Amino acid sequence: MEGRTEESTPSAEAQASADNIFKKGKTFNDPIHGQVELHPVCIRIIDTPQFQRLRHIKQLDTCYLVYPGASHNRFEHSIGVCYLAGKLLKTIRDRQPEEKISDKDILCVEIAGLCHDLGQGPFSHVFEKRFMPKMKKKFTHENIARKMFEYMLSSENGKLKKDIQELCPFIEDDFTFICEMIDDPKDIEKHEWPYTGRKEDKSYMYEIVANKRNGIDVDKWDYIARDSYMLGMKVNVDYNRCFKSARVIKCNGLNGRQDANAGLNTGNSQVKRNQICYMR
Repeated sequence: MEGRTEESTPSAEAQASADNIFKKGKTFNDPIHGQVELHPVCIRIIDTPQFQRLRHIKQLDTCYLVYPGASHNRFEHSIGVCYLAGKLLKTIRDRQPEEKISDKDILCVEIAGLCHDLGQGPFSHVFEKRFMPKMKKKFTHENIARKMFEYMLSSENGKLKKDIQELCPFIEDDFTFICEMIDDPKDIEKHEWPYTGRKEDKSYMYEIVANKRNGIDVDKWDYIARDSYMLGMKVNVDYNRCFKSARVIKCNGLNGRQDANAGLNTGNSQVKRNQICYMR
């Protein structure tokens, strides 16, 4: 009996260690952002098979055949976007407390950044832009990422969803908010408010991970810095200046919107919503 007790001890210690990470989060040493500490909810999502598959999907498709260093994957990029998304919203909260940004808002944006690339296929954009059109199939990795995230929440009798709610008091609107940020971004400058996860006064939060209005978002900040670093190119991307100058300002639909083909602004001057603006 004593031998059995001794044999069971390492297993109990391993379980205690796993529980500790589950409750307190984890810190990653990222080559771009340094020490990245993630919320326990994010760690729970990272531990799923759906997220772990990102370890095997090349960030720059076949570029590693020419640039051997460009062998990094969507896994580390997603962690970087998660970190930057939370950092940007925390910065805005510190400087503009009147915006009433909650801890749940920040965590939702972090999860959206973490899961925004779940729908990437083999070799990333080669699959989306080359292979799927050849197969005459409509495909966007954002839409597939949302479907995959929704599946993760509902599979295994909603185990992941229950675990998240155990760690943070999420309601259905919070899960909807995350899904809306992951999916293809809607045009929020020309029409009635299209989202239900958050009200119109928090419209700027939908610009953090994927910004359809002007393309400035944390997804690009991470992959420009990460890709240039892995390619061995001397490109200095100082996104910290963007953090310092970021402000939420109510603007009309003419702000920052340009028709790429005609060179004309296609926004709506009657639509005024909160947007994140940056100084040059």
